[in-house]
Amino acid sequence: KAMPSRSWSELSTGDLQRHSSRCADLKKDRESYHSEVFTFKPKLNAVPGVQSRLKVRSDPSNYISRVEHEQRMAQRQQIKNAQEMLEMELQECTFQPRINDAPAYMKKIAHSHKRKKMTEMAMMKGSFDTSSPEWDSSVSVPYHAKITHKTVSQNSSSNF
Repeated sequence: KAMPSRSWSELSTGDLQRHSSRCADLKKDRESYHSEVFTFKPKLNAVPGVQSRLKVRSDPSNYISRVEHEQRMAQRQQIKNAQEMLEMELQECTFQPRINDAPAYMKKIAHSHKRKKMTEMAMMKGSFDTSSPEWDSSVSVPYHAKITHKTVSQNSSSNF
């Protein structure tokens, strides 16, 4: 059988009305089913003095600062926990090396090299002081006899 033809108003508004009435009927059926099956209704008590943790309604302007503060506190706690874990792990270690302090003459040499590097860096940057650097006369480098090419060749020929 062929369906009777419908006008454009029946196609547009008629279908919409039928669809909305069908949805409303389904919703009523579902609500009646839920009210029959689920009979428990919780009793909610409003407790005085209890506020939301976020306080978005009571103090919206400070929400961001409170969240940042909580993040900083959580980060500090995380660092503290990591340090405690590291300390616990290191307590199990039996090897504990003793590190001796460098001798005074080595410290002086290192200090002199550091000053030399600093002046070289200053020269490269253009902020070089034209005065000569003060050298530490207490640092001495041991004198080694110079070996010339002539003495090496004489020693090597005598060995054959």
